[in-house]
Amino acid sequence: MSNEVILPLATPTARMMMMRTTTPATTVRPSDVKMAPIPTTPYLVEGTGESLCVSLYAARGLRSTVAERCLSPMTVFETAPEASHRYVLDSVRETDRDRFLAALFAPEPARRGLLALLAFDRELARTRAVTSEPMLARIRLAWWREAVMEAAASSKPRAQPVVESLGETMRRHGLAPQKLIALIDAREEEIEGLLDVTRTGNALADLQLEVLGATNEASRAAVRAVASAWLMGEGPERDALLATARARRAEIDPAALPVLLPALSIGRNLSGWRRPLAYWWAAKRGRY
Repeated sequence: MSNEVILPLATPTARMMMMRTTTPATTVRPSDVKMAPIPTTPYLVEGTGESLCVSLYAARGLRSTVAERCLSPMTVFETAPEASHRYVLDSVRETDRDRFLAALFAPEPARRGLLALLAFDRELARTRAVTSEPMLARIRLAWWREAVMEAAASSKPRAQPVVESLGETMRRHGLAPQKLIALIDAREEEIEGLLDVTRTGNALADLQLEVLGATNEASRAAVRAVASAWLMGEGPERDALLATARARRAEIDPAALPVLLPALSIGRNLSGWRRPLAYWWAAKRGRY
């Protein structure tokens, strides 16, 4: 009977590796390795303080032990999040899974700030979908402008989860409310016409970079290019932006990597367990 190694990925409460061999201390051939059923979201660890781990094995020379590598730090929050942050986390996870996964590679508290910004951008992007008239859409965006200004001026913002998270992010990272207003203004152009992807992408990218503390020009150019490409359909302009971002790889601040990793998913179909593994491997090598 051949040796058999079972390599299941993690659940939110368990390590990602369990190993079973029929005989100990013998070499395992690649053909003997079988992958156990893969959960649909193996990378998610929700506020438990656990680290996400990936089981890695070598194609050659693998023996009865398998090296386990942890994606550290990969906890979503170190302590149980408040209701507003739970809403933000769930919202981004369900609607923007690639950028959610990429944000997990940022350290706390930057990770929390990135998720708040992504949830904010999603709320703005939904304006056309949830309103039937341009005037109603403008009223909705005006509400967000007022909410942002109030959150910047008070420690008790409006009782709306995304607004509360934005207020904390602005206070913690010193974000000027005008920079969030710039993102609202960019999204407003979408109400009666096509979205200006460059203006919108740049506005979000600048906020993300400030949260991450990555301020050099190469990082700014690369993150802006990826943020704009994210909003585009397939075409040579998008390809050129991605090429521009990748050409600056040697110059970027490593702190900017969590907002560059989504480039991996642009134009590619990374599904199931391949997505988190691809992101982890790219982050480990500093690639995107």
